[in-house]
Amino acid sequence: MKSALNEVEKYLTVKHKGVPKGKVVEFAFEEQYSNKDGPSAAVACALLLDSLITGSELDSKFAVTGDMNADGAVQPVGGIEGKVRGATNRDCTHIAIPRKNARSLIDWIVLGDIEPLVNNQVFTIGNFEETSALAVSPDKRDEALQNAITIFSEVQKVLKRPNGLTYLGNRLVRGRLQEIIKAVPNHESAKLLLLHSLGKAPSTLSLRGGF
Repeated sequence: MKSALNEVEKYLTVKHKGVPKGKVVEFAFEEQYSNKDGPSAAVACALLLDSLITGSELDSKFAVTGDMNADGAVQPVGGIEGKVRGATNRDCTHIAIPRKNARSLIDWIVLGDIEPLVNNQVFTIGNFEETSALAVSPDKRDEALQNAITIFSEVQKVLKRPNGLTYLGNRLVRGRLQEIIKAVPNHESAKLLLLHSLGKAPSTLSLRGGF
């Protein structure tokens, strides 16, 4: 994690033309059951540090995972499935994962499990700026992005009804999903649910998903 935080510090130093001096920031992770020290929290740490510098408020319902380079590029990490489910269990309403990890979500559909995509709004991210746009409080978000999040919330209510997944074949539901994707192309939940409803989702597991 130390090397990942070094990359984060380099990025924020360039972005803000320097960082505050004479202060110490400590990160503590609850419920850590092993001494494994990976880079999965790099993007989250960058968001927290950026928030401290700018004073911007972050959405408490947002979750993110991903490593990060000094240029702000988000890199893939392991255990995406567990992290998405974990965020859902902690009442997060939307989560961002590295774009290079998107295949993990497709594997769910191949295995017949689309519930995680219905229960959470999953976005893919390629850089810090994309992440920051998602992470800020709802009243500070770009209007088109917030509108897409609101529309998907409405779709979720329909899909969570008894036998609600049958509504994926509904013309109006598909139209709403298309509307979301047009406004926010990295809304992975909307994209994959639409492909699934049209019978166009991939049908083979990735190499990672095959083991």
